[in-house]
Amino acid sequence: MLVDKPSPPQGPLKVLETSPTSIKVQWKVPKDDGGRPISHYALETREVGSDRWRRYSGHVTSVSLTPSTNIMFLRRNKDYYVRVMAVNSEGESEPLATDSPHTTKYPFGKS
Repeated sequence: MLVDKPSPPQGPLKVLETSPTSIKVQWKVPKDDGGRPISHYALETREVGSDRWRRYSGHVTSVSLTPSTNIMFLRRNKDYYVRVMAVNSEGESEPLATDSPHTTKYPFGKS
């Protein structure tokens, strides 16, 4: 049996809600775990105008059919792209990313 890193998480990478300092996202498990269990998911954010992805320090260890997490400690009223990678003992998948940026704000418009 061939063992490898997992395939990317399945999309879409949905933004469920935002607050002034966080973005809650949800995705689906990869089609292929690479022959090893998914140990966790790694998340990164990139602020619009930057070319640098920042690793979110919290790992998502839920391996349910619809994993999700709340990415916290973001800057107020900033636009962010988000991406997620599945991780097993063999490595990290290619990323699944949001198609457009999302602003850290209350969903009803106040900052």
